[in-house]
Amino acid sequence: RVTPPMREDADKTCFVVAGVLQPEECASLIVRCDAAGWAEAALEYGLGSGDLAGESVVRVGLRDSDRCMLFDEALARTLWDRLRTTISESAFSPLRPSKLNSCFRCLRYSQGQAGFAKHIDGRCVVDGEISRLTVQLYLNDGFEGGATRLCHADDAQDAGRGVDVIPR
Repeated sequence: RVTPPMREDADKTCFVVAGVLQPEECASLIVRCDAAGWAEAALEYGLGSGDLAGESVVRVGLRDSDRCMLFDEALARTLWDRLRTTISESAFSPLRPSKLNSCFRCLRYSQGQAGFAKHIDGRCVVDGEISRLTVQLYLNDGFEGGATRLCHADDAQDAGRGVDVIPR
């Protein structure tokens, strides 16, 4: 379990689970993305995004990476079966967790790309179900960087208290 840096986020769910995918499963996903093709990563604006809700826009200043989107119901079921016991149902209250979204947004960072600016993950509604949790998978290793920084949305309030979640 990772403890979020801000007191008001103490009840939020954040943890690292090693070995969710085997190395050959990770390699297979990378091969699938290479075959499908990579494109400039766009931002998707979710619920609560005002006039931009539902839009997809490339803004390199906010997200500088390549992306491949894969839709895979079988993979979503497999991952949900592997992860469901690690996630407390109370983290979703009053809702009930049921599955993972089958849309996998695979990002690739190359030398010179800036990565992601500070943001809050959005929520989406698919078939009457709302997303409540981000599942972030690292598919390879042998790189520098890649930490996800948990911090306050307001820089002035963050005051360097952010926490880096390091891929392993």
